[in-house]
Amino acid sequence: MLRNKVGAWALAAGAAASWTTVAQADSVSVLDNYTIDRAEERDSDEEPQTISLKDCEEDAIVSFPLNVTATELRTMEVWVGPESCLDLEVRTEQCHRVWGDEVGPNNPNIEIESSLIVSESQDCATDSSSSTARSATLLFAFEGDNGEPASEGSDTLVMKYDVVAPDPPHVTSIGQGDGQLSPQWDPLEGSDVTGYRFYCQESTTTQEEVDDGDLDQAGAGGQGGAGNGGGCQTSMVAGERPPPEAKFCGEQAGKSAGRGTVTGVTNDRVYTVGVVAQDIVGNEGTISNVLCQYPKEVTDFYEAYTNAGGKGGGGFCSMGYGRGSTPWAGFMLLGLGMGWARRRKRRP
Repeated sequence: MLRNKVGAWALAAGAAASWTTVAQADSVSVLDNYTIDRAEERDSDEEPQTISLKDCEEDAIVSFPLNVTATELRTMEVWVGPESCLDLEVRTEQCHRVWGDEVGPNNPNIEIESSLIVSESQDCATDSSSSTARSATLLFAFEGDNGEPASEGSDTLVMKYDVVAPDPPHVTSIGQGDGQLSPQWDPLEGSDVTGYRFYCQESTTTQEEVDDGDLDQAGAGGQGGAGNGGGCQTSMVAGERPPPEAKFCGEQAGKSAGRGTVTGVTNDRVYTVGVVAQDIVGNEGTISNVLCQYPKEVTDFYEAYTNAGGKGGGGFCSMGYGRGSTPWAGFMLLGLGMGWARRRKRRP
C-alpha cells in the first residue's frame, strides 16, 4: 500500500516537473519562406529572396513568418550583423537592433524594412568593391532577464543582399538600320552580369556632325560619336545613372553578349545611346560612354531592283517588265534571259 502511494507521488512529481519544463521552453523559430514585397516580382533564376539595390533604396518590406511557442506574451527582438549577435562583444561592435515587440503563440509575421537589414544607417551604399552577394545574419531572440537577448529558444536566419551594381561596359560603335540602331560593346568580365540594357535620348546633334565624326564636347554627355567621334548633345553622362528623360530602348541577355538592337527610334533622327550592365538580382549599373547615331532606311538588292521599275514579289519567277520599267531593269532582265538561253543550248 505504501509502495503504491510512493509510486503515485513520484509519478505526479515527475509530471509536474515535466509540465514545468514544457511551460518554460518558450522558443521562436523563423521560417525560410520569407518574402520581399516589391512592385515587380522576380522569378526563381533571379534570386527573389536576395535584397537588391532597388529594394534597399525603395525600402521594400521583408515579411518573416514566425513559429512562436510561449505560454504568454514575450518581448522579442531582432538583431542584424555579419554573424550571430548572441555574443555580447559581436553585438556591441557589429550588430544593430531592427525590430522589437511582444509576440505570443499566434505564429505572427513580422515586417522589417530591407534598408535596415543592409545597413544600420539605412544608407544602401556599402564600402564593398565586390559585385557579388553578401549576407546578413538575423537573430530572433526573446529578451532575457538582464535586458539582453536570451540564447535559449532563439533562432537565426542568414539572408543575402547585393547592392553593388556592375561596372559599365565600353561601347565601340553604333550600327544603323531601318528604324533601329545596333550598339556594340566589349563584354564585361563580372561574374554576376546577366545582360545589358540600352537607354536612348533624341539629340540636337546633326547627321552631318555624326557622319563627320568630328564632334565637340557639346553637352553633358560623355565621349561618343558614330565611330571615333567626340561628344553628343545629351543629358546622359557616362558613369552616372540614366536621367529621367532618357528612355529604355532595348536589352540583350547574356554575360558574353557584345551586340544588341535598339528599337522605337525614328529614321533620320539623331539619338544618343548608352549601355548599362545588369546583374542577377536586377541591379543596373551606370551608363557607359555614349555614342550618337541615326537610323536610316537600308536598301537591299531587291529593293533597288523594284525601285528601278522591276515588278514582282521576289525571286526569279516573279520578275517582270512593266510600263514604268527603266532601262536598268530591262538590261537586268535581258541578262537573265541570255543566261537561260545559253543553258538550254548546251543541253543534248
